[in-house]
Amino acid sequence: MGGSVITPLNAAMHAKAIDDPVLMGMVTGVHQFVPEGAAFPYIEFGFGVESPDNTHDSFGSATTVIWHVWDRSRNPDTAHNIANRVAGLFDHQALTIAGHRLVAVRREQVLTVADPDPEIRHVTIRFAVTTTETT
Repeated sequence: MGGSVITPLNAAMHAKAIDDPVLMGMVTGVHQFVPEGAAFPYIEFGFGVESPDNTHDSFGSATTVIWHVWDRSRNPDTAHNIANRVAGLFDHQALTIAGHRLVAVRREQVLTVADPDPEIRHVTIRFAVTTTETT
């Protein structure tokens, strides 16, 4: 008991994202490891911080997960529209995580990040995810 939720959480979020036809119509892919030369726009995930959130009778985690939207477009709305779709998929929504029970997931922040390349649009979406282990 007391195992990490990061891997099953990433798998659950990835599965939900690629199962959404609207999101998949907006991006070329959802990648944990972005392939060399990936076409824009795409989403990168797999970044986070996990902290124990145990009680006297259960193991739990408070996890911060960050997803990145990358776009090369003169229209800044494209990356924001993708970020809004990602936020809508997870914010206060159900999620099945192997070996864990979802307590809550909420969007904490959407941030536009300046990139050294002025042609690149980069938006991050930060989620707070609270889980407990199932027995």
